[in-house]
Amino acid sequence: MLKKLNLICLPYAGGSANVYSSWKSEFNEVNIVPIELSGRGTRMNEPLYDDFEEATEDIYKKVKKYMHTPFAVLGHSMGAALAYKVATRIIENNDRVPEFMIMSGKIPPHLPVDSNIASLNDIEFLKEVTKLGGMKEEFLQNQELVNLFLPILKSDFKLVESFRFDGKIAFPFDLHILYGTNDHLTTREGLDQWHTYTSEKSHFKAFQGNHFFIEGNRNEVISYIKSILKQYS
Repeated sequence: MLKKLNLICLPYAGGSANVYSSWKSEFNEVNIVPIELSGRGTRMNEPLYDDFEEATEDIYKKVKKYMHTPFAVLGHSMGAALAYKVATRIIENNDRVPEFMIMSGKIPPHLPVDSNIASLNDIEFLKEVTKLGGMKEEFLQNQELVNLFLPILKSDFKLVESFRFDGKIAFPFDLHILYGTNDHLTTREGLDQWHTYTSEKSHFKAFQGNHFFIEGNRNEVISYIKSILKQYS
């Protein structure tokens, strides 16, 4: 396994660095680096992003300090879209490129996002997000939590839905594509098109579950990521 490899992890919409913090104890020779996005977690007092460019620049600055040793990038859903943009910025700036990238729960960026819920009223918005499988009942019953996280969720969905594809780069590293078998936001036909985004190899792995299979199948996902890491030892 690549020693001292930094596995940079970007969360899904509404998520914070805590999404991946529990992973740290699962990996011995790999440094799990959960990136905290603005407006949540330890950065709760900072403003939410206005657009994808602002988010990309902020994340790129945070990722840059982990690029002195071998690194890889993982993103789920919104995190995968952000990972794509950050990787593009890395290549444009002639920085050290990742060993590989793991794109989870996301179709390629040139395909339109089948979602238009950010503008819905709060009740309808929560109904739609709940359908994805990421909202626990105890969360919905806690109005204080809903009031705290609803603006973050809506902002993130607005961010995702406003993404504009600005051209394709053939990444000079492998792509590993993870997806849920019951995720209605992705299709295998769409996912297959990730292979056009790399001049190297693309690998696909299905997991039982909906859009949040990385939570429902946590142990299996972690085990598979460990197997990916062994390929680059």
